[in-house]
Amino acid sequence: MKSKPQAVLRKYLLIVFGSALALALITWAFFAFQPAKDRVMRDHGLTLPASAKALEFSGDAWKRSFIDCGAVTAFEIPISELPSFLASLNVSGTSPGSKVVPSNWQYALSTSWASRASDVSYRCRSTTGDFLSVGTWNLPESQVGVVLYTDWN
Repeated sequence: MKSKPQAVLRKYLLIVFGSALALALITWAFFAFQPAKDRVMRDHGLTLPASAKALEFSGDAWKRSFIDCGAVTAFEIPISELPSFLASLNVSGTSPGSKVVPSNWQYALSTSWASRASDVSYRCRSTTGDFLSVGTWNLPESQVGVVLYTDWN
């Protein structure tokens, strides 16, 4: 037979772990089911072009209040819309052909064009994180691929 203090401790631990699990599930649901334009605004502080297609998200930004993390968004837009999108960025520098996203598994994208070095990379000031890296890739049919990477340290 269990003593009364052990039963109280067990009940307390169940409540604590159950509450933590419930909070984790609510947090995951909030981030997982958020509309794309809201997610891009929250993670990168940018407005997604209306014509953006083939959106893909990765990263671990959901834990940004705890430790180092990042958010990745990839999409395609017509090349004619690239100048106006780039004008919305606070660019501090550019470089040709570099990786935009760290190689860590949590930032992996399935988009084939994003696995190689970008045609042009932009180092930007971020309104939501410590920095924002943007890469662009020229694609067929007058399209351009764009990857956004925001990092929090």
